[in-house]
Amino acid sequence: MNSFDTEQKGFTLVEMLVVMVILSVVIAAVYSLYLVHLKTAYKQDEVVEVQQNLRIAMDSISRDVKMSGVLVPQGTPALTSNCTATVLWINTGAPDGCIARIVNNPLNLPSGTYAPGAGNFPFTVDAVNGFNKNDNVRIVRTFTNSQPMNNSIMQVTATPVASTLTVAIPVGGVTINPSDVIAKAAPTAAVANFDTITYSIVTSGTAAGVNCPVGSCLARQVNAPAPPALLPAPAATEIVASNLTTPLTFSYINDSNAVVNTLAGLTPTSLSLIRSVSVTINGATTKPNMPVSTRQITSIIELRNRR
Repeated sequence: MNSFDTEQKGFTLVEMLVVMVILSVVIAAVYSLYLVHLKTAYKQDEVVEVQQNLRIAMDSISRDVKMSGVLVPQGTPALTSNCTATVLWINTGAPDGCIARIVNNPLNLPSGTYAPGAGNFPFTVDAVNGFNKNDNVRIVRTFTNSQPMNNSIMQVTATPVASTLTVAIPVGGVTINPSDVIAKAAPTAAVANFDTITYSIVTSGTAAGVNCPVGSCLARQVNAPAPPALLPAPAATEIVASNLTTPLTFSYINDSNAVVNTLAGLTPTSLSLIRSVSVTINGATTKPNMPVSTRQITSIIELRNRR
C-alpha cells in the first residue's frame, strides 16, 4: 500500500507582509538613489553648459580685444573713453578679423597709379577667406594706417575667386602699394576709417528683436551709438552666449599697473597707455526645480595693437 504525505506547506500571511515591507524599503532606497543620481546628472549637464557659455563669451571678447587697434589711424587708441566697468568699447579697422594683403594692383605694377579712372578692379591678394560679394571693405596702408581712398567705404562687386578680390574703386589716379591691405568693414559702416565693437549684458527685454533666450546674455554690437542707447538696432546685435548673470565686469590696467574701472574723461594719450583689460564673466544654471550652481571665469587680455 502506498502512503502520501498530505501535509500542506507554504508562507503565512505574516511572512508575506514582512517580505513585502522589506522589499518596499529596498525598492524605495534604490529609487531614491536613482533620483539623486539623475538630478546630479542633470545638474552636471547644466553646469557643463554654463562653463561652455563662459568659455565662448571669453573667447569672443578675447579675440576682439586682441584685434583692437588693428588698422585704426595713428593717434586713435585701441579702446574708447566710453569704456566702463560693465560695457567694453573697442576700436578696430577689421571687426570680423578679415584682412587680405594686396600682392599686385590691377596693373601688376610694383607701386603707382593703378587705373586711369573709377570702376571695378581685381586685386590679387594673399587670401580671400571670409570675404563675400557685396561686403563693405576699406583699403589701408600698413605702418602709417592711412587710407589712400580718403576714408571711403568700398564694396566687393564679385564673388572672390582663387586669390582675386574685385573692388569698386570710387576714384582714379590713386597710388596702391603691394603692401597695402583690404580689410572687411562692418555692414553698418558709414564713411569712416574704423569701426567700434561693444560688449555688454542684455536680457530678452532689453530691446525688441534681441534674442536672449533666458536670463542674461552677452551681446556684441558693431558701431553702436554712444551711451546710453546701446541697442537701437536689433539687426546689428549678436548674442554671443546665454545663461550668464550680472555683473559682467571690466577693469583696465595701464603701463603703471594702475587699475581703473572706467575710461571716461581720459585723453587719447592716456587711453593709449592702457595695456590690458581684466574681464570677469559669471554664469548660473537655470533649470526649474533644480539647485542653482554658479560659475565664474576671469582673464587678463593684453592689447596687442596700441596706438
